[in-house]
Amino acid sequence: MSFAQTFSFGESRDSVSRFGTTSCPARPHRPPRSLGCPLGPAGWPAGAAARTGARCPAGRVFGFHFSFPGLAHFLSHRTAPGRGVQGPHLSRVPPAFPVDPKEANSCGSRRAKRAQRDGKLQKSSALCPPPRLSRNSRPWARAPQLIHSPGAGPALHVHTRVRGGLAPAAAAPPKSRPGSRSPLPAGKPEPMALFAVFQTSFLLALLSLRAYQSEVLVEPLPLTPESLNVSIDSAHQYLNLQWSVHSLAYYQELKMLFQIQISRMKTSNVIWVGNYSTVVKRDPVLHWSWKSELPLECATHFVRMRSRVDDAKIPEPRFWSNWSSWKEADAQKSLGRDPLFLFPKDKLVEEGSNVTICYMSRNQQDNISCYLEGQQIHGEQLDSNVSAFKLNKVSFIRKTGTNIFCKVDQKDVIKGIVLFVSKVLEEPKDFSCETQDFKTLTCTWDPGTDTSLPKRSSQSYTLFESFSGKKILCEHKNSCNWQVDSDSQEMYNFTLVAENALGNRSVSVLFSLTHRVHPKTPYNLFLKNVSGTKATVTWKVHPIGNYSTLLCQLDLLGEGNVIQQHNVSIKENGEYLLSELEPDTEYMARVRCADANHFWKWSGSISQKFITAEAGWQGSLCFCLEGPF
Repeated sequence: MSFAQTFSFGESRDSVSRFGTTSCPARPHRPPRSLGCPLGPAGWPAGAAARTGARCPAGRVFGFHFSFPGLAHFLSHRTAPGRGVQGPHLSRVPPAFPVDPKEANSCGSRRAKRAQRDGKLQKSSALCPPPRLSRNSRPWARAPQLIHSPGAGPALHVHTRVRGGLAPAAAAPPKSRPGSRSPLPAGKPEPMALFAVFQTSFLLALLSLRAYQSEVLVEPLPLTPESLNVSIDSAHQYLNLQWSVHSLAYYQELKMLFQIQISRMKTSNVIWVGNYSTVVKRDPVLHWSWKSELPLECATHFVRMRSRVDDAKIPEPRFWSNWSSWKEADAQKSLGRDPLFLFPKDKLVEEGSNVTICYMSRNQQDNISCYLEGQQIHGEQLDSNVSAFKLNKVSFIRKTGTNIFCKVDQKDVIKGIVLFVSKVLEEPKDFSCETQDFKTLTCTWDPGTDTSLPKRSSQSYTLFESFSGKKILCEHKNSCNWQVDSDSQEMYNFTLVAENALGNRSVSVLFSLTHRVHPKTPYNLFLKNVSGTKATVTWKVHPIGNYSTLLCQLDLLGEGNVIQQHNVSIKENGEYLLSELEPDTEYMARVRCADANHFWKWSGSISQKFITAEAGWQGSLCFCLEGPF
């Protein structure tokens, strides 16, 4: 026999008994809700909410209505043992809505009493408690169990179905306490009830966590930049900003976006607006720099900023903070009382750059003229005391610099500066690395045009290997030696960086050490057993490893032309027999070698001249001279 049990809890209406009716009209049940509502005894609304019958807001968790009084009500249930149908014992709870006197008076009707006598189970409600049942009535044999305490709100119904229709539940009646209208709660709880208790406890903890997270994430963050300080770097024409952000109460770090405004002459004359994004840690000091095209000594600048959270941990919408107050940067305060100033001083630029120069006069009535290498130039007047000149695509004139000066007409006042223009720093060309002995890697390159200037630091070269993380400063401008580690690193990824005061250029190369073998030049080249038609050539090579084999090329030259060419694979010593020679003839033997496994480059060559014997000569000659030719 198969059974199906219907289990309902916390619904918005009372369940209806299949076998019994009551004179008490069914009234929709409003489960008490407590989130955000003042509560009275037993978790019910108190104050104005109780007088007006107003409903407090409740949550919905996984599709179920959820309220804290309902949870407390549910956790007070206990199951009763027995072979028949079991149900919870519900505690007495005050009604959640006003009581109609008519409904209360109808609870003792004759019809209800007849139903009791007939052995039928009366449906209970918040106002109609079930009648006292005797042992002889045995209601569980004829009707589904409806177990309820007076005034407890919605009931818990358990119906038992059998195939083909309804059938009585075969079980012994549950025991009752003396003077009680409910079965005696005892025995071990049902697994379904335990599951419901644990599930509800988990949902309660989950709601508490979500409520805390919502409170933390939605709370507005007052992250206005504070302690803004602006300093001037006249040598490089930088405004250096420093500020901090407080009030990071809930986060150790937070991604933020800072919007910066820079004004010139007056705060309303905004000349630059930009954003700076960074990760801010708790109570940090942040730094940022802005480079000015106009020399900072020629105008007063003003800086302010605001911030906005740009982190995924903070939900939308995200708003900009208030602007910080304007901070003034005035380099003119540090100038002396000279009548005329010209800026920038001793500036270094790269050929082809654009440069802005300016002068500042103490007397507005002075008539000032400016010259570039003797030719007068004209600029733009920024205010009554300051004028600026923009030089586009300046060219290299000499290593000692380009001369610019300004003078006050009809006065013996002249101010001049030197503009240093360097050649363009080029990317290193033909960069490659190789080894001759698996102990040292030699890297070479073409540096291009020299950009060094008098009294200026010259360009330098740095070699960096990414796999090992090592870096060395090269001693020469076109080569660098790298010591091979004993751990037999096979792959190398080198980056060569050329750098001067204005910038840097870089080039990279990736290779396997065994593929970049460049053997040393062979030595001890001899010719022995030279006859009229034959000669034996011997030579030696420098070893490059226990597993390396060299491929050597032997050339026989006569009258400057290659007559014969032979390839010989060797480890250390080479030997080859030349034949088909002409008697009494001068020849040259030449040898060079390369890696036989991975050809990279030929080594240097070594050669030796020799003369074959005359015809009919029975002996042999030995030429023991060695050396390159």
